[in-house]
Amino acid sequence: MSAALGHRALQAGLAVWMATAGASTADSLTGVAVPNIIWQSPQDIDDTLADIRAADFEAVRIGWKAPLDAARLAVREARAQGLEVLVTLPLIDGTISREGAVARPRTDRFFAVHGLSQIDPVRLQQRLRELIDFAANEGIALAGIEIGNEMNWSGYNGDLPLAPQGAVIDNLAHMAPLDRQAFLAGLQAYVDALGIARAALDDAGMTGKTALVMGGLADINSPFIRSSGATYVDPVLTHALLGDLGAFEAIDAVGIHLYEPLRLAMADADRAGMIRSQLAGCFTADYGGASCWITEFGTAEPDAGCSLDDRERRQMLAPLSNYLRDPATAGRIGATFYYDWDGDAAFSLVRCGQPTRLTLDLTQTLH
Repeated sequence: MSAALGHRALQAGLAVWMATAGASTADSLTGVAVPNIIWQSPQDIDDTLADIRAADFEAVRIGWKAPLDAARLAVREARAQGLEVLVTLPLIDGTISREGAVARPRTDRFFAVHGLSQIDPVRLQQRLRELIDFAANEGIALAGIEIGNEMNWSGYNGDLPLAPQGAVIDNLAHMAPLDRQAFLAGLQAYVDALGIARAALDDAGMTGKTALVMGGLADINSPFIRSSGATYVDPVLTHALLGDLGAFEAIDAVGIHLYEPLRLAMADADRAGMIRSQLAGCFTADYGGASCWITEFGTAEPDAGCSLDDRERRQMLAPLSNYLRDPATAGRIGATFYYDWDGDAAFSLVRCGQPTRLTLDLTQTLH
């Protein structure tokens, strides 16, 4: 059996595992992101995760980043609450970059960020080993490890430049030669990182138990990119480039970020069609047969005050709920994680300390 075929056989085992880990394969894991939980006090971490479990979510998405003691506590407490955990491993905060590598400087709109091309394989192996050893020593089963995040835009990839007018790239020929070279070098480094993660999970006996998830790509509208001065490479093009480099051979699932069909400004668009289009590669040859985990999705509703009846957001999410309940498509999605629980005022499921009506909709209709 070839390595690729053997890996796909292990994916089938992963699907069986998910059915016994608190989530049905038909309905997928229903989770929520808690990106800022590591900045909370230990008591607040406990309280937040207890509230998420009480709201009937099955899983949380937690970043494995400094302060690591807080990340460890959050993962430990999430499992104690009976929540499955998807851990996201950052690649651009400098912790796994080559020694001496220089980050793209901070600006008014963007934090300092390293490029994927600066990844140090040895430091990445060490970071993965820290996570895997922690899970093994604590007896914690992780639902998945997601490698990187939104690698296709300047916000999370220092290889992509900032420019006054911004740039939306759907053809590599439209990039300056040096920018193109840096971006492609970074994608190769990213695929190498997936291979390192695959080997680490294999060596730890976690393959078939913990999903290796490709980082979700940014889903951002062109006006925002241009006004912010960022560079954004179309997700379809980025996935095609990653596929050419062999990325899909290493992974169990493709992370997807789904925002554009869910924006209030898109209320009159064919949002169901947009969702189908953006998820078309899931569980097909385009993604090497891998399923998708929607590791971020959400709808912003600014200036909502303390109102718990977020009717507009619930209406915007209806086409996604329909997709996930449709027997013809539901099996393509292994997990969904709403962004976020209480960290972003516009997207948050919590207002003035109380979960909104959308929280109930998510846990009832996506289970």
